[in-house]
Amino acid sequence: HDMDELVASTPSTRNLPWFVKEREHGDPTTPIDWSMIQRRPYTWARMDPSLPVYDNLKAIGAPVTRWLDWADKKAEDEILFAKAREEFPGFEPGIDGFGDLRTTALTHASEMFAFGQFPQKMNLGGNMVDLVPAIRAAGGYLGSTDSYAGPKIVHTPEEMGGTKYQGTPEDNLRTLKAGIRYFGGEDVGALELDDNLKKLIFTVDQYGKTLEFGDVEECVETPRQVIIPNKCKYIFLWTMRQPYEWTRRQSGRFEGAATETSYERAYNTKAHFQDFARGLGYQMISAGSNSLSPAGAWAVLGGLGELSRASYVNHPLYGITLRVTWGFLTDMPLPPSRPIDFGARKFCETCGICAEACPFGAINPGEPTWKDDNAFGNAGFLGWRCDYTKCPHCPICQGT
Repeated sequence: HDMDELVASTPSTRNLPWFVKEREHGDPTTPIDWSMIQRRPYTWARMDPSLPVYDNLKAIGAPVTRWLDWADKKAEDEILFAKAREEFPGFEPGIDGFGDLRTTALTHASEMFAFGQFPQKMNLGGNMVDLVPAIRAAGGYLGSTDSYAGPKIVHTPEEMGGTKYQGTPEDNLRTLKAGIRYFGGEDVGALELDDNLKKLIFTVDQYGKTLEFGDVEECVETPRQVIIPNKCKYIFLWTMRQPYEWTRRQSGRFEGAATETSYERAYNTKAHFQDFARGLGYQMISAGSNSLSPAGAWAVLGGLGELSRASYVNHPLYGITLRVTWGFLTDMPLPPSRPIDFGARKFCETCGICAEACPFGAINPGEPTWKDDNAFGNAGFLGWRCDYTKCPHCPICQGT
Protein backbone atom coordinates (compact mmCIF):
# COMPACT_ATOMS: atom_id res chain seq x y z
CA HIS A 1 0.00 0.00 0.00
CA ASP A 2 1.24 3.50 -0.79
CA MET A 3 0.81 7.09 0.33
CA ASP A 4 -2.01 7.67 -2.19
CA GLU A 5 -4.02 5.02 -0.39
CA LEU A 6 -3.19 6.54 3.01
CA VAL A 7 -4.37 9.99 1.87
CA ALA A 8 -7.46 8.45 0.24
CA SER A 9 -8.35 6.98 3.64
CA THR A 10 -9.02 10.57 4.78
CA PRO A 11 -11.05 11.94 1.82
CA SER A 12 -12.40 14.77 3.95
CA THR A 13 -10.57 16.93 6.46
CA ARG A 14 -13.85 17.91 8.18
CA ASN A 15 -15.81 14.85 9.29
CA LEU A 16 -18.22 16.81 11.47
CA PRO A 17 -21.18 15.17 13.24
CA TRP A 18 -24.65 16.19 12.04
CA PHE A 19 -25.26 18.47 15.03
CA VAL A 20 -22.19 20.64 14.37
CA LYS A 21 -22.64 23.82 12.36
CA GLU A 22 -19.85 25.80 10.72
CA ARG A 23 -19.72 29.56 11.32
CA GLU A 24 -18.12 32.36 9.33
CA HIS A 25 -14.34 32.71 9.42
CA GLY A 26 -13.23 34.72 12.46
CA ASP A 27 -16.60 34.34 14.23
CA PRO A 28 -16.39 31.62 16.91
CA THR A 29 -19.11 31.27 19.54
CA THR A 30 -16.81 33.15 21.94
CA PRO A 31 -17.04 36.90 21.13
CA ILE A 32 -13.66 38.55 20.47
CA ASP A 33 -12.60 42.20 20.53
CA TRP A 34 -9.28 42.19 18.69
CA SER A 35 -8.58 45.82 19.63
CA MET A 36 -8.05 44.62 23.23
CA ILE A 37 -5.51 41.95 22.31
CA GLN A 38 -1.80 42.58 21.86
CA ARG A 39 1.23 40.32 21.69
CA ARG A 40 2.63 39.61 25.16
CA PRO A 41 5.28 37.43 26.79
CA TYR A 42 4.40 33.99 28.07
CA THR A 43 4.04 33.90 31.86
CA TRP A 44 3.78 30.69 33.84
CA ALA A 45 0.80 30.80 36.18
CA ARG A 46 2.45 28.59 38.78
CA MET A 47 5.16 26.02 39.28
CA ASP A 48 5.42 23.36 41.97
CA PRO A 49 8.56 21.38 42.88
CA SER A 50 7.10 18.01 41.88
CA LEU A 51 7.26 18.94 38.18
CA PRO A 52 10.32 17.93 36.11
CA VAL A 53 10.72 21.42 34.61
CA TYR A 54 10.82 23.16 38.02
CA ASP A 55 14.62 23.29 38.32
CA ASN A 56 15.03 24.24 34.66
CA LEU A 57 12.71 27.20 35.05
CA LYS A 58 14.34 28.30 38.29
CA ALA A 59 17.76 28.16 36.63
CA ILE A 60 16.79 30.32 33.64
CA GLY A 61 14.72 32.79 35.68
CA ALA A 62 11.47 32.08 33.83
CA PRO A 63 8.52 34.37 34.64
CA VAL A 64 6.29 32.49 37.08
CA THR A 65 3.36 34.16 38.87
CA ARG A 66 3.33 31.73 41.81
CA TRP A 67 6.21 29.54 42.94
CA LEU A 68 5.05 26.77 45.29
CA ASP A 69 7.23 25.02 47.85
CA TRP A 70 6.84 21.49 49.18
CA ALA A 71 4.60 22.65 52.04
CA ASP A 72 2.23 24.30 49.55
CA LYS A 73 2.18 21.17 47.44
CA LYS A 74 1.53 18.91 50.42
CA ALA A 75 -1.45 21.06 51.48
CA GLU A 76 -2.92 20.81 47.97
CA ASP A 77 -2.34 17.06 47.94
CA GLU A 78 -4.34 16.59 51.14
CA ILE A 79 -7.29 18.46 49.58
CA LEU A 80 -7.09 16.20 46.52
CA PHE A 81 -6.89 13.03 48.61
CA ALA A 82 -10.01 14.09 50.51
CA LYS A 83 -11.80 14.74 47.22
CA ALA A 84 -10.74 11.34 45.85
CA ARG A 85 -12.04 9.58 48.97
CA GLU A 86 -15.36 11.38 48.48
CA GLU A 87 -15.65 10.43 44.80
CA PHE A 88 -14.13 6.93 45.00
CA PRO A 89 -14.97 5.27 48.35
CA GLY A 90 -12.01 3.23 49.54
CA PHE A 91 -9.41 5.38 47.78
CA GLU A 92 -6.10 5.74 49.59
CA PRO A 93 -3.17 7.72 48.15
CA GLY A 94 -0.70 4.87 48.47
CA ILE A 95 3.07 5.37 48.42
CA ASP A 96 3.13 8.27 45.95
CA GLY A 97 -0.30 9.87 45.98
CA PHE A 98 -1.86 8.15 42.96
CA GLY A 99 -3.66 5.24 44.62
CA ASP A 100 -2.77 1.55 44.75
CA LEU A 101 0.55 0.15 43.55
CA ARG A 102 -0.76 -0.84 40.11
CA THR A 103 -2.01 2.68 39.43
CA THR A 104 1.22 4.15 40.76
CA ALA A 105 3.31 1.88 38.51
CA LEU A 106 1.21 2.78 35.47
CA THR A 107 1.54 6.48 36.22
CA HIS A 108 5.30 6.37 36.73
CA ALA A 109 5.83 4.31 33.56
CA SER A 110 3.71 6.84 31.65
CA GLU A 111 5.98 9.70 32.75
CA MET A 112 8.95 8.52 30.66
CA PHE A 113 9.68 11.16 27.98
CA ALA A 114 6.49 13.05 28.92
CA PHE A 115 6.62 16.70 27.86
CA GLY A 116 9.58 15.78 25.66
CA GLN A 117 11.83 15.62 28.72
CA PHE A 118 14.72 13.15 28.76
CA PRO A 119 14.94 11.06 31.96
CA GLN A 120 17.62 12.25 34.37
CA LYS A 121 19.09 8.74 34.36
CA MET A 122 18.47 5.84 32.02
CA ASN A 123 19.79 2.30 31.55
CA LEU A 124 21.71 2.24 28.28
CA GLY A 125 23.40 -1.07 27.46
CA GLY A 126 23.65 -2.06 31.10
CA ASN A 127 24.93 1.28 32.39
CA MET A 128 22.84 3.84 34.27
CA VAL A 129 23.73 6.97 32.32
CA ASP A 130 23.30 10.52 33.65
CA LEU A 131 21.41 11.43 30.51
CA VAL A 132 20.36 15.05 31.01
CA PRO A 133 23.83 16.32 32.06
CA ALA A 134 25.32 14.56 29.01
CA ILE A 135 22.75 16.12 26.68
CA ARG A 136 23.30 19.56 28.14
CA ALA A 137 27.06 19.19 27.82
CA ALA A 138 26.54 18.36 24.14
CA GLY A 139 24.52 21.55 23.58
CA GLY A 140 20.96 20.44 24.33
CA TYR A 141 20.59 23.02 27.05
CA LEU A 142 17.00 22.16 28.09
CA GLY A 143 17.53 18.41 28.34
CA SER A 144 14.52 17.97 26.07
CA THR A 145 13.68 16.23 22.81
CA ASP A 146 11.75 19.30 21.73
CA SER A 147 12.67 22.13 19.36
CA TYR A 148 10.83 24.62 17.17
CA ALA A 149 12.03 23.18 13.85
CA GLY A 150 11.77 19.53 14.87
CA PRO A 151 14.46 16.82 14.94
CA LYS A 152 15.78 17.44 11.39
CA ILE A 153 16.72 13.78 11.07
CA VAL A 154 14.91 13.43 7.73
CA HIS A 155 16.54 14.85 4.60
CA THR A 156 14.68 17.52 2.63
CA PRO A 157 13.79 16.77 -1.02
CA GLU A 158 16.46 19.28 -2.09
CA GLU A 159 19.10 17.50 -0.03
CA MET A 160 18.18 14.31 -1.86
CA GLY A 161 18.35 15.97 -5.28
CA GLY A 162 14.60 16.43 -5.74
CA THR A 163 11.99 19.18 -5.39
CA LYS A 164 9.35 19.80 -2.74
CA TYR A 165 5.88 18.27 -2.89
CA GLN A 166 3.43 20.42 -4.85
CA GLY A 167 -0.29 20.06 -4.18
CA THR A 168 -3.36 22.25 -3.93
CA PRO A 169 -4.06 23.70 -0.46
CA GLU A 170 -6.89 21.19 -0.06
CA ASP A 171 -4.68 18.28 -1.12
CA ASN A 172 -1.96 19.53 1.24
CA LEU A 173 -4.36 19.47 4.19
CA ARG A 174 -5.57 15.96 3.33
CA THR A 175 -1.94 14.82 3.15
CA LEU A 176 -1.13 16.40 6.51
CA LYS A 177 -4.23 14.88 8.08
CA ALA A 178 -3.17 11.44 6.88
CA GLY A 179 0.29 12.05 8.31
CA ILE A 180 -0.78 13.34 11.71
CA ARG A 181 -3.30 10.52 12.14
CA TYR A 182 -0.67 7.95 11.17
CA PHE A 183 1.61 9.22 13.92
CA GLY A 184 -1.12 9.47 16.57
CA GLY A 185 -3.13 12.67 16.11
CA GLU A 186 -6.79 13.00 15.19
CA ASP A 187 -8.68 16.09 13.98
CA VAL A 188 -7.07 18.78 11.87
CA GLY A 189 -7.78 22.35 10.83
CA ALA A 190 -5.94 25.30 9.37
CA LEU A 191 -5.79 29.08 9.49
CA GLU A 192 -4.13 31.73 7.38
CA LEU A 193 -1.94 33.94 9.58
CA ASP A 194 -3.18 37.54 9.58
CA ASP A 195 -2.52 40.55 11.79
CA ASN A 196 -5.13 39.47 14.35
CA LEU A 197 -3.93 35.88 14.63
CA LYS A 198 -0.35 37.13 14.92
CA LYS A 199 -1.41 38.99 18.09
CA LEU A 200 -1.85 35.60 19.76
CA ILE A 201 1.82 34.69 19.25
CA PHE A 202 3.87 35.32 22.38
CA THR A 203 6.72 37.82 22.26
CA VAL A 204 8.73 35.59 24.61
CA ASP A 205 8.11 31.87 25.08
CA GLN A 206 7.96 29.83 28.29
CA TYR A 207 11.73 29.32 28.34
CA GLY A 208 12.63 32.97 27.80
CA LYS A 209 13.24 32.89 24.04
CA THR A 210 12.10 35.90 22.03
CA LEU A 211 9.76 34.97 19.17
CA GLU A 212 10.39 37.12 16.12
CA PHE A 213 9.57 37.09 12.41
CA GLY A 214 12.26 37.71 9.82
CA ASP A 215 13.31 37.29 6.20
CA VAL A 216 15.04 33.97 6.77
CA GLU A 217 14.63 30.79 4.74
CA GLU A 218 14.48 28.41 7.70
CA CYS A 219 13.56 28.75 11.36
CA VAL A 220 16.50 30.00 13.43
CA GLU A 221 16.62 28.88 17.08
CA THR A 222 19.16 29.79 19.75
CA PRO A 223 18.93 29.55 23.55
CA ARG A 224 17.57 33.13 23.62
CA GLN A 225 15.81 33.66 20.29
CA VAL A 226 13.58 32.08 17.66
CA ILE A 227 13.27 33.70 14.22
CA ILE A 228 10.24 32.48 12.26
CA PRO A 229 10.39 32.88 8.47
CA ASN A 230 7.98 35.50 7.16
CA LYS A 231 6.94 33.01 4.49
CA CYS A 232 5.30 30.82 7.16
CA LYS A 233 1.85 32.31 6.59
CA TYR A 234 -0.30 29.33 7.54
CA ILE A 235 -1.22 27.53 10.76
CA PHE A 236 -1.74 23.78 10.82
CA LEU A 237 -3.93 22.66 13.75
CA TRP A 238 -4.30 19.20 15.25
CA THR A 239 -5.74 17.37 18.23
CA MET A 240 -4.96 14.28 20.28
CA ARG A 241 -7.25 12.51 22.73
CA GLN A 242 -6.45 11.22 26.19
CA PRO A 243 -7.44 7.65 27.12
CA TYR A 244 -11.09 8.41 27.76
CA GLU A 245 -12.16 5.95 30.44
CA TRP A 246 -8.96 6.44 32.44
CA THR A 247 -9.43 10.22 32.26
CA ARG A 248 -12.87 9.83 33.84
CA ARG A 249 -11.39 7.87 36.74
CA GLN A 250 -8.07 9.57 37.45
CA SER A 251 -7.58 10.59 41.07
CA GLY A 252 -4.80 11.64 43.39
CA ARG A 253 -2.22 14.38 43.59
CA PHE A 254 -1.73 15.05 39.86
CA GLU A 255 -3.35 14.37 36.51
CA GLY A 256 -2.08 10.82 36.35
CA ALA A 257 -1.35 8.13 33.79
CA ALA A 258 -3.81 9.24 31.09
CA THR A 259 -2.31 12.71 31.02
CA GLU A 260 1.33 11.68 31.27
CA THR A 261 1.12 9.09 28.51
CA SER A 262 -0.68 11.63 26.31
CA TYR A 263 2.11 14.17 26.78
CA GLU A 264 4.64 11.49 25.84
CA ARG A 265 2.62 10.53 22.75
CA ALA A 266 2.02 14.17 21.82
CA TYR A 267 5.68 15.17 21.75
CA ASN A 268 6.57 11.94 19.96
CA THR A 269 3.86 12.58 17.36
CA LYS A 270 4.98 16.19 17.00
CA ALA A 271 8.59 15.20 16.28
CA HIS A 272 7.66 12.51 13.75
CA PHE A 273 5.20 14.83 12.02
CA GLN A 274 7.64 17.74 11.80
CA ASP A 275 10.13 15.52 10.02
CA PHE A 276 7.36 14.13 7.78
CA ALA A 277 6.65 17.71 6.65
CA ARG A 278 10.39 18.31 6.29
CA GLY A 279 10.57 15.30 3.97
CA LEU A 280 7.87 16.95 1.84
CA GLY A 281 9.93 20.14 1.68
CA TYR A 282 8.09 22.28 4.23
CA GLN A 283 8.54 23.60 7.76
CA MET A 284 6.31 22.95 10.77
CA ILE A 285 7.38 25.35 13.50
CA SER A 286 6.37 24.94 17.14
CA ALA A 287 7.90 23.75 20.39
CA GLY A 288 4.66 22.10 21.48
CA SER A 289 1.91 23.00 23.91
CA ASN A 290 1.76 26.77 24.58
CA SER A 291 5.13 27.62 23.04
CA LEU A 292 3.76 29.86 20.28
CA SER A 293 0.35 30.94 21.57
CA PRO A 294 -2.38 29.98 24.05
CA ALA A 295 -3.09 26.42 22.93
CA GLY A 296 -6.86 26.72 22.68
CA ALA A 297 -7.15 30.06 20.89
CA TRP A 298 -6.17 28.99 17.38
CA ALA A 299 -8.03 25.68 17.86
CA VAL A 300 -11.31 27.48 18.57
CA LEU A 301 -10.82 29.84 15.62
CA GLY A 302 -9.97 26.91 13.35
CA GLY A 303 -13.00 24.83 14.28
CA LEU A 304 -11.53 22.10 16.48
CA GLY A 305 -13.98 22.89 19.28
CA GLU A 306 -15.57 25.66 21.34
CA LEU A 307 -14.16 27.42 24.38
CA SER A 308 -15.52 25.89 27.60
CA ARG A 309 -16.23 27.21 31.08
CA ALA A 310 -13.14 25.32 32.22
CA SER A 311 -11.26 27.68 29.83
CA TYR A 312 -9.96 25.05 27.43
CA VAL A 313 -11.35 23.45 24.27
CA ASN A 314 -14.66 21.57 24.33
CA HIS A 315 -14.83 18.96 21.55
CA PRO A 316 -18.17 17.86 20.00
CA LEU A 317 -17.40 14.16 20.59
CA TYR A 318 -14.93 14.05 23.49
CA GLY A 319 -15.92 17.05 25.57
CA ILE A 320 -13.05 18.50 27.60
CA THR A 321 -10.95 15.32 27.56
CA LEU A 322 -8.60 16.35 24.72
CA ARG A 323 -4.95 16.65 25.69
CA VAL A 324 -3.63 18.33 22.53
CA THR A 325 -5.03 21.27 20.57
CA TRP A 326 -1.75 22.49 19.13
CA GLY A 327 -0.71 24.53 16.11
CA PHE A 328 2.31 24.74 13.82
CA LEU A 329 3.34 27.74 11.75
CA THR A 330 4.10 26.48 8.26
CA ASP A 331 5.05 27.58 4.75
CA MET A 332 2.81 24.90 3.22
CA PRO A 333 -0.30 26.53 1.66
CA LEU A 334 -3.46 25.37 3.47
CA PRO A 335 -7.18 26.23 3.19
CA PRO A 336 -8.55 27.92 6.34
CA SER A 337 -11.17 25.96 8.28
CA ARG A 338 -14.15 27.63 9.91
CA PRO A 339 -15.11 27.82 13.59
CA ILE A 340 -17.90 25.54 14.76
CA ASP A 341 -21.03 25.69 16.91
CA PHE A 342 -22.46 22.55 18.51
CA GLY A 343 -24.15 24.31 21.42
CA ALA A 344 -21.22 23.96 23.82
CA ARG A 345 -21.12 27.61 24.92
CA LYS A 346 -24.87 27.61 25.59
CA PHE A 347 -24.47 24.38 27.54
CA CYS A 348 -21.62 25.81 29.63
CA GLU A 349 -23.74 28.85 30.54
CA THR A 350 -26.17 26.66 32.50
CA CYS A 351 -24.04 23.65 33.44
CA GLY A 352 -21.13 24.64 35.68
CA ILE A 353 -20.38 21.10 36.89
CA CYS A 354 -16.63 21.55 36.32
CA ALA A 355 -16.61 24.70 38.49
CA GLU A 356 -18.64 22.97 41.22
CA ALA A 357 -16.26 20.00 41.20
CA CYS A 358 -13.04 22.05 41.41
CA PRO A 359 -11.88 21.88 45.06
CA PHE A 360 -9.67 24.97 44.67
CA GLY A 361 -12.20 27.40 43.20
CA ALA A 362 -10.04 27.92 40.13
CA ILE A 363 -12.87 27.72 37.56
CA ASN A 364 -15.24 30.69 37.27
CA PRO A 365 -18.74 29.64 38.42
CA GLY A 366 -20.29 32.95 37.34
CA GLU A 367 -20.82 34.89 34.15
CA PRO A 368 -18.26 35.18 31.33
CA THR A 369 -16.22 38.38 31.33
CA TRP A 370 -14.06 40.46 29.00
CA LYS A 371 -11.60 41.20 31.78
CA ASP A 372 -8.43 39.33 32.72
CA ASP A 373 -6.03 40.88 35.22
CA ASN A 374 -3.68 37.89 35.33
CA ALA A 375 -0.23 38.24 33.75
CA PHE A 376 -0.70 34.82 32.16
CA GLY A 377 -4.12 35.61 30.66
CA ASN A 378 -5.57 37.55 27.75
CA ALA A 379 -8.29 40.16 27.84
CA GLY A 380 -10.25 40.67 24.63
CA PHE A 381 -12.69 37.75 24.62
CA LEU A 382 -15.95 37.21 26.46
CA GLY A 383 -15.29 33.97 28.27
CA TRP A 384 -14.77 32.19 31.56
CA ARG A 385 -11.30 32.64 33.04
CA CYS A 386 -9.56 29.97 35.08
CA ASP A 387 -7.26 31.16 37.87
CA TYR A 388 -4.37 28.88 37.03
CA THR A 389 -2.38 30.01 40.08
CA LYS A 390 -4.86 27.85 42.03
CA CYS A 391 -4.90 24.96 39.56
CA PRO A 392 -2.56 22.06 40.51
CA HIS A 393 -3.34 20.21 37.27
CA CYS A 394 -5.39 17.66 39.14
CA PRO A 395 -7.60 15.20 37.22
CA ILE A 396 -10.98 16.45 38.41
CA CYS A 397 -12.40 18.91 35.84
CA GLN A 398 -11.56 16.72 32.84
CA GLY A 399 -13.21 13.79 34.56
CA THR A 400 -16.51 15.65 34.92
